[in-house]
Amino acid sequence: MADTDYMFKVLVIGDEGTGKTALLNRYAVNTFTEAYISTVGVDFRINYYRGCHGAIIVFDVTYRPSFKQVENWITELKTYGPESVPKLLVGNKCDLTNERCVTTEEAKSMAVIKNMSYIETSAKTNTNVEDTFETLYNDMLQNVSNQVVPPENISRLDEEGVPGETEVMSSEKGGVAVEAESVASVNSENTPPWVNEILEGLNKFGTRLEVVDKLESTVATMSKRLNELEIKVQNMTEKK
Repeated sequence: MADTDYMFKVLVIGDEGTGKTALLNRYAVNTFTEAYISTVGVDFRINYYRGCHGAIIVFDVTYRPSFKQVENWITELKTYGPESVPKLLVGNKCDLTNERCVTTEEAKSMAVIKNMSYIETSAKTNTNVEDTFETLYNDMLQNVSNQVVPPENISRLDEEGVPGETEVMSSEKGGVAVEAESVASVNSENTPPWVNEILEGLNKFGTRLEVVDKLESTVATMSKRLNELEIKVQNMTEKK
């Protein structure tokens, strides 16, 4: 890290199963596996937001509920993170074209409204992964250059002892050393038993919410079809 000037802390946030860990692994060590263990976030996340310099908000283009949650992640980032944190919206799993349910256009629209850039990625095919992090780095560097004095939460690497929190992935590219971590990366093996119980309860609750969301969508579709059928029957009756 001798050739780098600053150590940045980057958060990769988003719902469970959106591919955050896969993106980090693909970028940092250029590996991909289908068999990732799901990682979940808990209320420790305020410690993760504190002191971050940039954030990548990830959703799954094949799973609409994860897209609906983007606004909540942005709100949390504003609540717990530093002001004016550069952020980037990422639609992951773009290689699954036949399963896509979130269009590029609507994702771009949200990004424009929230003052973010939008990139679609695939950790599996290594599509735009490098560009994603480079885009955020450029925004962070621009943010730093606009400061007369470097922010306190940016660590000069020529100082003794670089403070850091739980490191998930670290990378040194483009003259910038970065610690990237996911808010949804609290491993149950490193937490007390009572936390694991809470996590299990949250997982079950989240699963139930997903089921309810899918049921609501199914009921709405069935209702629409029944209305269409009723109109057809009525037209046939009138013709007779």
